[in-house]
Amino acid sequence: MAKRPRELPREEEFVRACIEQELGVKVSPHDDGSRPGMFDLKIEYPDRPMAPVEVSSAVNDRSQSTLGALSRHGKDGIWAAPGLTGVWCLETQPVFDVRRLRASAEGHLAVLAAAGLTELDSMSLSVRRVQHRTGALAMPDPVLGAAGALLNMGVERAAWFDAEEPREPVIFLLIGGGSGSWDGTAEAVVDWIDRYMKDQCRQDNITKLAKAGGQEAHLAVYADIGGVDWPVWRAIEDRHNSDVVPTIAPTLVPPVTHLWLFSNPGGRTGIAWNPQRGWHRFSCFLPVAT
Repeated sequence: MAKRPRELPREEEFVRACIEQELGVKVSPHDDGSRPGMFDLKIEYPDRPMAPVEVSSAVNDRSQSTLGALSRHGKDGIWAAPGLTGVWCLETQPVFDVRRLRASAEGHLAVLAAAGLTELDSMSLSVRRVQHRTGALAMPDPVLGAAGALLNMGVERAAWFDAEEPREPVIFLLIGGGSGSWDGTAEAVVDWIDRYMKDQCRQDNITKLAKAGGQEAHLAVYADIGGVDWPVWRAIEDRHNSDVVPTIAPTLVPPVTHLWLFSNPGGRTGIAWNPQRGWHRFSCFLPVAT
């Protein structure tokens, strides 16, 4: 008798729910741990054979433990901050103490805000220290302590901005590690996913899909902000609803026929590929169960 399917990890459950919502057919857990080499999910079409789904992640190895800590203790990097206004975005090093930063970030940012500061990095802190040494700014200066504490806890840059829509004040984390500037297109996504599918480290996913057989094989990939270059993550995340998609087809590695690309941290939509529609956007907004 087959084992009861295991409870899905949060990332796999989100993929399952998004694909189910987009396709309008049931998507179920498949890997119940009864044997090695089982693919993660199955799409249960009513009029044709099921299709396998494998879920994978492009994650910076150094940031892996930090992402796990964010999931367990850090509310996935979006923290309510009732003592602040607007949104403070903190770009961090790949590795930092999540619980320590969460416990003290709001207080330190409040000091910066009270001084009228909206940005912080190591250069601006160095300039402020020089201003004190030359007498351009008077002591004591609480900003020096607050800013120094944030940088010492792994924050590389901090920036404040008004929320685009009414919302509670929050602190939003971006885990550093990627590089590059975004040109407003999604072409970098194609080069990245082509290389990702060919990477020997991903062959386990490809092998599981191949063993399943069938006409379709779906690969879902999370592009972590610390594991891919900035243009890739930014294009997939699409925070401003630009609906940008690549203009060239991917070079699929058999048996892969369909792609589902998610950003981490997540955005409003993701990018998908299938042979019929080509590149297109799918919603990452899921209805709240009542």
